[in-house]
Amino acid sequence: MTEIAALATTVDVPGAQPLMQLRDLIVKPMGLKTADDFHDGDGTSEKPEPQVGERIGFFKIYSIGENEIILGEDDTHQDFRVSVFRTQEAPSRLYLATCCQRHNAFGYLYLATILPFHKLIVKGMLDGVAKKLAAAGDGPVAAA
Repeated sequence: MTEIAALATTVDVPGAQPLMQLRDLIVKPMGLKTADDFHDGDGTSEKPEPQVGERIGFFKIYSIGENEIILGEDDTHQDFRVSVFRTQEAPSRLYLATCCQRHNAFGYLYLATILPFHKLIVKGMLDGVAKKLAAAGDGPVAAA
């Protein structure tokens, strides 16, 4: 599941990178966490399998199971969790669900602003992951 989560955080979704850069530019002066807060080097070094409490990309790992991984982040405006779930039957299906606990009015405004973009990015990300997993068959999949 960590491999799938890593793939999901690195798959290229057209238009997502400029949107994330714009988001970071807007929220940084407000004291919210940005991608720069979680930069972990050049990404080329081999790392052991990530564990609970470590990070996959921007996301902290909260739980790792055989068929589900829970990622997320806590911030001043909201806490969020992302569940990536894989079914066992063939052909397997991949599901992604997010849950947000907003802490203040800014959390509500933030979520209302990003939600349309979030839905498009998540759909593109799941499509990209599904294509890479299908192409790999039962073999390992290299993160993009």
